[in-house]
Amino acid sequence: MFDPGNPKVDQAAALQKFQRLVTPHPWLRRSRSLQQNRLVNNIASTLSLDAWIQSDDENAFHKKNLGINFLCMHPDKEGNATTDPNSKPDISVASRYQEIFMDLVVMKHSLRVMGSRFILDPRFSANLSESDKSFKDHIIKFLDTMPEEAKKSAAWDEMNENLLNNLGLDTDNKNKEYTVTSLGNMRPRSKSQSQSQSPSAPKPTKAKSPSPPAAPNTTPTPGHVFIVNNSVCFMYVDAFLAPVDFMPSQTRLPAGTIHTAWRHQLAERDPQLFNELMPTKTKKDLRDDPQHKLARFYKNWPFDRFKADMLKAIPLIVLGHVGFNVGKLNPEEHVALLMETVSDFVALTIKHLRSIDYKPLARKKKYVLALPVLGTGYGNATDITGDVLEAILKLSSRLVAENDDLDIVLTCADSATFCMAQSFRRNMMKEDENLWPSFRQLKGDDSSNNKLRDAAELAALAAKKKLSIFIGAGVSIGAGGLSWFALLEKIEMDFQSPPSLQNKYKGKDDSALLVADELDNMCAGPDTKNVTKSLKTRIADLCNRPFPSLLMALLASLQPRGAITQNYDFHAEIALNNVNIAKRTRTETVSIIPYSPIKGATTWLLKMHGCVSAKDDIVITKEDFDRFEESRLKANGGLLQAELMTSHMLFVGFSMTDANYLRIISEVRAALNKDCDSKPHSKSQSNSTAVAGNATARAPTP
Repeated sequence: MFDPGNPKVDQAAALQKFQRLVTPHPWLRRSRSLQQNRLVNNIASTLSLDAWIQSDDENAFHKKNLGINFLCMHPDKEGNATTDPNSKPDISVASRYQEIFMDLVVMKHSLRVMGSRFILDPRFSANLSESDKSFKDHIIKFLDTMPEEAKKSAAWDEMNENLLNNLGLDTDNKNKEYTVTSLGNMRPRSKSQSQSQSPSAPKPTKAKSPSPPAAPNTTPTPGHVFIVNNSVCFMYVDAFLAPVDFMPSQTRLPAGTIHTAWRHQLAERDPQLFNELMPTKTKKDLRDDPQHKLARFYKNWPFDRFKADMLKAIPLIVLGHVGFNVGKLNPEEHVALLMETVSDFVALTIKHLRSIDYKPLARKKKYVLALPVLGTGYGNATDITGDVLEAILKLSSRLVAENDDLDIVLTCADSATFCMAQSFRRNMMKEDENLWPSFRQLKGDDSSNNKLRDAAELAALAAKKKLSIFIGAGVSIGAGGLSWFALLEKIEMDFQSPPSLQNKYKGKDDSALLVADELDNMCAGPDTKNVTKSLKTRIADLCNRPFPSLLMALLASLQPRGAITQNYDFHAEIALNNVNIAKRTRTETVSIIPYSPIKGATTWLLKMHGCVSAKDDIVITKEDFDRFEESRLKANGGLLQAELMTSHMLFVGFSMTDANYLRIISEVRAALNKDCDSKPHSKSQSNSTAVAGNATARAPTP
């Protein structure tokens, strides 16, 4: 139930109730051995968007040793009425600030855990430092001289799995594309490029049309280039690039792995839109732009229909040409042509969206465009993957600096490429402090409000597999979803307008459950369109959205050992399953508890309050909560409690002023409070009452 600034919620009263629930237990901190680190001092951290929490305020929650770190996700509190609990922060700005914060956490985590994932990967041989090259040469020499008899040892299998694979060596020869552009058949490089490990972004070889004029600067925050380990076509962004080959001799729609997968998915999910976009199934279905010949999108894309109802909008797919004649190109020329495709994609997309006044999706203030490491899959650029990566990062950094209404997401389809991209970014930031200026905003204005330090501590916890994530409805809002109250209100409007139930129960305990109960009764009969569907069916229909948010993709890129959600949608499992998607093995699995548990899975996801695929399990009304207490789902609460006692829990997408949030705090306190009451001065890790309450303090969320 993520409703920051909702006038129908008494913010001050909710905050006071929260404080009353947790302040009786100021001993909820971890053992002394962890108290040298401020963030891991406590058992949990919450990224707060909907309340001003100043670090220098003596009444701030985190000053009361509540076992919870409240990390305020607001870049600028100056001039705001922070002492007023009913003040309304700019949630769209705070949400983006939160995404930038998580991008930094992900970068620091990947450099700690996967900092050498690319060393033995043939795609990055030309981009290694001298020390990495020396290390690689000695490892290869060691492997070449190892006798076959030694490889029969169990120790060899363990080294294969735990060391060599982590260094990027494909011991099972799974990477079939390496046979096309193997190390022994790499294209010759110019002297200047072969001597440089950090080639500059190549300049286009043809005359380019001027970039579209930048939109007026409506926000002080600079553009940002995000990096995620996920699929480019399964993320809720304004547009994404699908690499294809515009072969002049062919009339059919251009081929490409991403484009083909997207078409199949669209045909299954929305056959009407599929037929609308592709009536001829040929190139005639695409719109040509003479100024941007390397990028095209479907001419029948329903922009007007999506503008009328943004809940139905999906990311725009833009096809970009990568089918260049590699035999006639050296690496520098090939990279330059690929960057022309990126430039055409960004310029064409931004120009068109601005011209039709198409607002950014998910109520954002900037357009978010996603692109893969194009050409490095089946585009014959595998041998120059490192060069393409760095060129994309440099070009993207320039583009977001030139267009103040633009963010770019670089999606890496495998962990080695993702790690190499993060390494390039770190080196680029060291060489030019003006790059990624958004990260500098995280430093804060004093030592107690330093998000750079907080990001490093969370990354360290994740690297040690001591970080679990609790996903709230706010994460799905970034995917175009609805907050809890907005969801109920939209359903109510099917029966009566204007909606009145939330005002009717305002200020009452369990107001959200009372609204849900009355809506459940309404749904027993027909709505204004004479359609009869149960409340749970209507909720499942509204929550069944296939594209996870950028924030969810960032959280999945952390590769946590486990995650917990009370959301009903598929976003968490989609994002977690798309990590390392290009190289994913059968052993890299996600166990969805309780619906599809997998023993020995590398990651698990606990869905506490049901799923759109199991509508009967959805927990939403008071009767559902009562039944939940006695159902099999309640037993899963033990997993949550165990995580709170053995790991640091990061809560993302929650509101601290949610009535049901507070209700569950009280319930979990009652379940876990025995040790705290009997040992009021204990500092053991099991004393996690308030934190556990905050963990499960989540209304049944969409």
